[in-house]
Amino acid sequence: MRTRPTILYFGPVDTPVPDLVRRWADDKSFPLVVLADRDEVESIILRGHPSLLFVDGERMGKEARTLVASLKADPFSAIVPVTVLEGAHDPVAMQEWFAAGADEILTAVFPPPEQRARLDAMLVRTQRDVAVHPSTRMPGTPRSSARSGATSNRARNLQSVTPTSITSRNSTTGIRTTMATGSSTCCRESSMTW
Repeated sequence: MRTRPTILYFGPVDTPVPDLVRRWADDKSFPLVVLADRDEVESIILRGHPSLLFVDGERMGKEARTLVASLKADPFSAIVPVTVLEGAHDPVAMQEWFAAGADEILTAVFPPPEQRARLDAMLVRTQRDVAVHPSTRMPGTPRSSARSGATSNRARNLQSVTPTSITSRNSTTGIRTTMATGSSTCCRESSMTW
């Protein structure tokens, strides 16, 4: 059973959620939960709810950066994509956010259509990266298992080739090389003749 991603927004509860996030969540029919407590955000993510996290980097400051670094340090929560919303496009701040583990940073420098395109791309990457095969529940999408199945079929076809051998002799050195085709065996024999 698949569940819809829940969007968590880490920002002040007394300030409205930015239009970009609210509209994007509405377009995707994703529930949106606003939280101002870092421990509550971590608790929800660690309970296993599939989620996307938006962080108001401008208003939540250092506490937000600490939250992102903490989530990305834990292998279980590191798969949750984090998008940071910043007002200014300060290169130093961008480096700090990426160093903390942010997956995407949106600033006013990007026009709204590009911001939405970046969010859509992040969602596609996330679904691909955390997908599990429906029958094995192992990491990897059904598409990747189809590729590995094709590889297995090629390997089986190679094994059904009737082995033959090719022998060649280097007239200068006198080294005779025999290679069996259709298998991985190869041997070199040396028969030096003077």
